[in-house]
Formats: sequence, C-alpha cells, structure tokens
Amino acid sequence: MNRYGVFFAALLIGISATAFGSPAFESSYKMYLGGVRESRPSAEDKNQATIFGDRGFISRIEQKNGDKTEILREYHLNGALKVDATSNPPKNYLENGIAEELKSVKPLLTSQEDLVGLIRGSEAYGTDRLLPVDIRRPSFDMDRFIEGDFAFYSEGLTPTILMRAAYKGGIISGDVTLLFNSGVKKFEGKVVDGVLEGDYARFKDEKGKPVLRETGSFSGGLLNGVVTLFYKENKKYAEVTLKDGILDGPIRKFHQNGKMEETCQFASGVRLGECKVFSEEGKVLVSGNYDSGRRNGKWEEWYENGQNRRQAKYSQGSLEGEVISYHSNGKISRKENYRSNKLEGEAIHYNEDGSLKGTALYANNQKSGLMKIYYPSGKLELEVNFKNGFKEGIQKRYYETGELLEEINFARGKQVGFSQSYYKTGVKMGGAGAMDSAN
Repeated sequence: MNRYGVFFAALLIGISATAFGSPAFESSYKMYLGGVRESRPSAEDKNQATIFGDRGFISRIEQKNGDKTEILREYHLNGALKVDATSNPPKNYLENGIAEELKSVKPLLTSQEDLVGLIRGSEAYGTDRLLPVDIRRPSFDMDRFIEGDFAFYSEGLTPTILMRAAYKGGIISGDVTLLFNSGVKKFEGKVVDGVLEGDYARFKDEKGKPVLRETGSFSGGLLNGVVTLFYKENKKYAEVTLKDGILDGPIRKFHQNGKMEETCQFASGVRLGECKVFSEEGKVLVSGNYDSGRRNGKWEEWYENGQNRRQAKYSQGSLEGEVISYHSNGKISRKENYRSNKLEGEAIHYNEDGSLKGTALYANNQKSGLMKIYYPSGKLELEVNFKNGFKEGIQKRYYETGELLEEINFARGKQVGFSQSYYKTGVKMGGAGAMDSAN
C-alpha cells in the first residue's frame, strides 16, 4: 500500500469512529482546505499569476511590473468578476454578474423591479467545513492538491450540505451545486479554473421541491446572452439579454397565459428604439420610441377595449406640445400643453359625457391666470385667479342658476379677511367663515 493508501485508511478509521462536530472530524476539514491551491503562474506571461481564495474560487489576477504588483482583475467569492482594471476607466461588477452601473436600472416598463431584483445569478456560498463526497476514494493529486467531488457543510452538530463542487488540482473546476438548508437544490452551474462559466439554473424551494426560477449563461464571470425568468408555475416571466454584464439586446415580458406583455430593446445599457406593451388578449396598450434611454417622438396609449387613452410627443425625454388624454368611452378627458416637460398655456378638462369640466392657465408648470370650474350642466361654478401657483385675488362661486353664491379674497394662496355668502336674491348671508376652496 502506498503512502496515500495508508493515509486514507487511517482517515477512514478515524471518521467512522467519530461523529460530526468532534475535534477529529473538524481537523479533517482543515486538512482538505489545506489542499486548495493558493496561486498559479501564467503559462503565457511569467510576470502574471492567478491568485485563488481559500475555497478554490479565483480571487484575482496579478501582474508584476518591476517591484510593483498590479491587480488586473478581481473576483467575488463565487467566481463572478468584480473589477476589471484593464478597462479605461476600470469597470465594477456585482456578485450576480451584472455591471454595477446598472444595479438600479428598471428594464421593464410594466414592473418597478430593478435589474438586481430581477436577476440573481449565483451567490457566494459555503463554509470552511469541506469534505470529499466519497471519503473512500483518493482526494489528492500527486502535487498534494485536492481533486474530485467535494461538499461544503453547514455549521452545527447535524450539518447539511450547502454546496457541492468539483476540484481539479486544488481549484474549483467543473459542476457546482448550491443547496438550501432544507437540502433542496438552489443553483446549479459550472466553474472553469475558479471562474463562473457556461449555463446555470436557479431554483426556489417550494414545499420541499426545486421550482425553476431563472436560467442563463456566464462567460468569464459575467452574464452573457439571454437570462430567462419564470413564474412559479415555471412559465416564462421575462427574457433579458446581456453582453458582458450590460443590457444589450431585446427585453421581453410575458403574461401568465404565455402571451407577450412587453417588448423593448437595449443597446450598451440604455433603452433604444420601439417599445410596446400588450394586453393578455394581444392588444397594443402602449407604443412609443426611445433614443439613448429617453422617450423620443410619438407616444400612444390605449385602454383594453381599444379606445385611445393618451397621445403625446416627447423630445429627448421631455413632453412637448399638446397632450390629449381620453376617457375609456373614447371621449376626451384632458387637453394640455407642455414645453420642456412642463405645463404651459391652457389646460382643458372634460367630463365623461364630453361636457366641459374646467379650464386653467399654466406657466412653467404652475397655475398662472384664470381658472374656471363648471357644473355638469355647463354652468359656471367657480372662478379664481392664480399667480405663480398661488391663488391671488377674489375667488367667486356661483349657484347653478348663475347667481353669486360666495366670494373670498386671497393673497399668495392665503385667505385675506372673511368669506361672504349670498342668497340667490343677492342679499348677504349673516355668517362669515373660511370657504372650501378648490386648488
């Protein structure tokens, strides 16, 4: 029997006679962790080396320049790229393989979730409790690095497996599986020389069963290609396209019946081109265009019954010109004018039957000028003047038959003196108090 055979025979006797959590078993964790490679020189450049973490994932790539050592690339604990110092300026990335600059981006028009909330990718996992999956087989190569299938265990007297990983020469290289504490599969993917590489799948634990929630692919520790997200029933929720961790390509979202809910396009991290939103029956609800991440050009919205909902025009993200909104019965609800995304000029509001509801004048997004409110019958109910967004002057309210009902004086939006009410005959009422004014 060679020295490896003697070693493993002795180890088997020790492990079979002990339980998890005993000193002898704890020492075996350290023994295997000691077989994780710390560094490896580059075959192409003698001044370059790859440094690995204490679990066998890549930590960084270093370059020696004379007496100085520069870090070219740095990685998260799960083998995802963290910093690329070779780009100008250096680029930072999140643990899920997405560029840090996109962490707050909301790629879907129909959802408020940001990109990090949508895509989880992988995550750093595992502990310092490392053992080979099959203790009966040799687990070291001739250079004393661990080799083969290993598992990381949870802490405690009754540990469970949190991660399975394949090692090659002391480096994680091969299939990797993460598990919930319940033992249900959480993530499965591949790692090449300590770096996330190739296809992966992420799952949710639903009553003890793994339910698929996300699939995608890593390249060099970054997400590349289409990431597909799923509803609980494993039906597609959305498809997000990335290139080197950056949104680049089509974005699609689906209704639970499988029909398209939304389509958009991204290029180099920004929304670009036509976007559309659809009902569950396939009717277009929103149609608009983006230029460099900003709404630009004609923008149209519809109700599910097919009636117009809103018509507008944008110029580099700002509303410009007339914006028309509609009631669901097809009649106009509002006509407003915008200049550089601010209300300007006359705004007219209508009731569902098409009758006039009110008018107001705006300047620089503030009411400025006379505002009038009408009864459903079309008779004037209230009129008041505004200046720089504040009521200014005498506000008058009328009976539906046309006689003056009440008047009150304002200065910079605050009541001055008392309100005065009138009978239809024009005679003043005796009481005086603050008036319920419209804003």
